[in-house]
Amino acid sequence: MKTLIAGGAGFLGVALAQRLVDEGHSVTVVDDFSSPSPTAVAAEATVVEASIVDLPDVGEAYDYIYNLASPASPPRYLL
Repeated sequence: MKTLIAGGAGFLGVALAQRLVDEGHSVTVVDDFSSPSPTAVAAEATVVEASIVDLPDVGEAYDYIYNLASPASPPRYLL
């Protein structure tokens, strides 16, 4: 299965990406790294550094898409 995770470098995205990789999924993570740590992303995942607001062409179809993109700070939610 091919899976895209927007916000895949955040707390929930990292856990989901690792689980899906462990289950044999091909995972693409899209994140702008404005708040999470890029070192936490599963090494087996393809990483696209971009905002979901201006998502680049990822060039393929996906079986699943998870949108977990969100600022990680309550004051930033209100911007």
